[in-house]
Amino acid sequence: MYYSATDSKNKLNVITNLISIKQDIPIFHIDLKLSHTYSESNNPGDLSFSFWQQNAGLSGLGNLSKLNPKALIALVKPNSSIANLETINYSANFSRDRTVTGAIDLQTQYVFSNFLTTKIKFGGMFQYRDRSYDYSYGLGPNIYLGGGNTVSKILQFYPWMETYGSSVTVTNFIDKGYSFGNFLNGDYPIVYPIGKNFMHQIFDLVRVGASPESFQNVKNVSSVFDYNGNEKKSAAYAMATINLGELISILPGVRYQNLTTSYFGHRTEQIPGGYRVTDTTVTIAHGYWLPMLHLIYKPLSWMQVHFAYTHTLNYPGYSAIVPRYQISLNSISYNNYNLKPATSENYDLVFSFYNNELGLFAIDGFKKRIENLIFASTTYLSDLSAYPELPQNRNQLFEFNTFINNPNAIDVWGIETDWQTHFWYLPEPFSWVVFNINYTHIFSEASYPRSEVNIVYNPDGTFTRSVLDTFYTTRLLNQPNDILNFAVGVDYKGFSSRLSMLYQNNIFKKPDFWMQNRINSDKYIRWDLSIKQELPWYGIQIFMNLNNITGENDTDINQKNGYPVSIERYGMTGDLGLRVSF
Repeated sequence: MYYSATDSKNKLNVITNLISIKQDIPIFHIDLKLSHTYSESNNPGDLSFSFWQQNAGLSGLGNLSKLNPKALIALVKPNSSIANLETINYSANFSRDRTVTGAIDLQTQYVFSNFLTTKIKFGGMFQYRDRSYDYSYGLGPNIYLGGGNTVSKILQFYPWMETYGSSVTVTNFIDKGYSFGNFLNGDYPIVYPIGKNFMHQIFDLVRVGASPESFQNVKNVSSVFDYNGNEKKSAAYAMATINLGELISILPGVRYQNLTTSYFGHRTEQIPGGYRVTDTTVTIAHGYWLPMLHLIYKPLSWMQVHFAYTHTLNYPGYSAIVPRYQISLNSISYNNYNLKPATSENYDLVFSFYNNELGLFAIDGFKKRIENLIFASTTYLSDLSAYPELPQNRNQLFEFNTFINNPNAIDVWGIETDWQTHFWYLPEPFSWVVFNINYTHIFSEASYPRSEVNIVYNPDGTFTRSVLDTFYTTRLLNQPNDILNFAVGVDYKGFSSRLSMLYQNNIFKKPDFWMQNRINSDKYIRWDLSIKQELPWYGIQIFMNLNNITGENDTDINQKNGYPVSIERYGMTGDLGLRVSF
């Protein structure tokens, strides 16, 4: 059984500037925007202590591997006097992110006749983004196995801590003035709150004159996560709105977008006696044409039919393309800087119905074809020739962890309904009520690559390993089955309120060939409340927002047995403020 505590202090600074200019000139209306955002995040020193209780009271109880975690934790017998200090971890990081963006849109309109009018819009943008990250990491290893200088130094200054042989146990760190309360409804009780102030006292003592047996800065870990680089995004577009009388509108358009990334990263390779660290900078450009077409038909004054075709992009996260890797004795963690953006061709057919009493009711059938979906992959490789920057002289099988583009196209389809209305025609106070409900059901099917390792034992006692690359089919990653939103509120003079609910269920979180390794989210029901009131002075408005009123947990479950894999509890948060308009 393990006990751990982490003390983290984060300071976040954000500066945002925006200037917007709208101007009419001959023929065109111009909309110009310039923006700048700078943020920095500083964790000057995150400190973690972990303790290990070798005997958790589970010996002799048979096979526990299929127990529900709630049942398993009930069998554990905590004992602070034998839970020895195992590791001390220290880390610090500092990151910067600066973005400068300029965009211009030009628009004009032509009236050819009462039947034919056209609106033309075109423009472009350029964005420059610069990022950097500096990380340092230190570790007090193998303290449990004798402790080296660490335990002896602690006991030299705190001899009263020697409660069990020469070890330092969690008993000495318990903060008796703190209570965890009824965390997670008491289903997973937490024992022994650990005092963070005493953790820092011990750490300040240990790291003075640190030696490899006590505490050391881990240079290969510290350096491999450092990076800096920039992204340049440029785009240009043109579109038109063609109205054929009052019944038909046609909106064709096209956009060209390019993203050029240039990142510097470190690479580490385990060698006899330590690690070899190198670095590199990789620059990659991705340019795409993104067409679109909208057709709108209004056969009746209360009905509209809308067909839309769009082409969209989803770029890989920068943390997946920084050109770093870590090579250990049997495994490789490799950032794939050659990742392509995921592309999606989207088709929508929407039927909308509206009038003063109904409000707006819409039903949308949609389909998406996604190519180059990005996801984490674990395979087994002995031939590394596809990655020429990796060492090619190792004749062995590696567990290879990276991000890849799915070579198989994925189809997603579903149906969405939406109703928005205001009951103005009812007697007061019901005439103040506004209502909105939205429901989406999604179907998906995706194929994922898979590697099988086959081992054949030979008569001479040796064995031969081979890898079979295949694939399996399941749902699309990070896709829910059902989404339901509704909001009910009141609008009366200067007062406005909304009580809203979000329901999500069965978001697919982890693909795997074996169902017992697949993970999806449990049902999630969240309630939020927002209230605002206009005050009769100087354009002042007071507002209050309450988020997750019932404190709903985020829970992921095992797809096969329904047991919880992780539970995160954030509780309710709130904002109260004043807004002044002038």
